[in-house]
Amino acid sequence: MSRQQRERRAQDPRDGRPVRRRLSRDERRSGLLAAAARVVSTRSGERLSFEAIAAEAGVSPTLPYKYFDSPEDVALELYTSAVEDVDARTDEVLDDGDRVFDDKVRETFLLWCSLVERDGFLVVRLAEGANAAALYRAVRIRRERAVDVWAQQIRGEFGLDAAAARLVAASITAGAGAAVQRVFTDRLDRGEVAELVVRLVRAQCEAAVER
Repeated sequence: MSRQQRERRAQDPRDGRPVRRRLSRDERRSGLLAAAARVVSTRSGERLSFEAIAAEAGVSPTLPYKYFDSPEDVALELYTSAVEDVDARTDEVLDDGDRVFDDKVRETFLLWCSLVERDGFLVVRLAEGANAAALYRAVRIRRERAVDVWAQQIRGEFGLDAAAARLVAASITAGAGAAVQRVFTDRLDRGEVAELVVRLVRAQCEAAVER
């Protein structure tokens, strides 16, 4: 079919005006999620609401009610979809027996940077505003899991006991998260910051061994 034929087919045969294609349910839902992500990312401090989502998407204020049970469900879906790929790739890095400890720290930090680069501060702001029960649980579970997996890595590398390894893991995961934010807010070179994070992590672990 030629371009001219496609254009004629896309026109209303009655008056020649383009026919607006009706979006599928999945497309409409995806559009509302994208609008919700923009609200969270660009309107710091504003509580996510169906009204804000509808205004951002340019649709009827009642439309989000047809696709989601609550704004909290939207926030949980945004958070889960944003972190699942990076978390899976992080697991691959940490499970790779051929990578040394410092490389795992470096590569994981750069993965976290890629998450912020892709989604802005969406995940950070969702986590900061995690006052809905389901989202709060998801954020807390993810943070505790990060502490657990890094504690295992630290024990394997430095021989710390379980309690000390968890304490150090909690410190370095919180510190690395703050460092990721500084990369973007202060426009720092992520490669240089990654090397500094590697040194800081190793220093904390070695200090715990010497206690």
